[in-house]
Amino acid sequence: MRQLKAEGNYIPALEDEPVIHAFERPFFEAFLFLSQYRRIGLSAGRVPLQEIVTYLNELGVVSQGLRLDYIKMISALDDEYLKIREKRNEAEQTKSQGK
Repeated sequence: MRQLKAEGNYIPALEDEPVIHAFERPFFEAFLFLSQYRRIGLSAGRVPLQEIVTYLNELGVVSQGLRLDYIKMISALDDEYLKIREKRNEAEQTKSQGK
């Protein structure tokens, strides 16, 4: 799809695609990796802090400042993900109740 967009085609699914700058990429990649460890029951839960800490330990991140940056960024991305997911669930419920 990105190739089609690069060729000048209009791709609605990519219209709201966020721009990720080079300095943000490691945080985003960590979030994507850690998302598989979130607990999901009746609804999606947050990425557990312990999973973030374990990830940082495995990467060998020792700087307390950088560790805190990772925790803040992953948590912020997680908050946005959960908000979007909640809105989608509400829209689906409204749609299914209207049928």
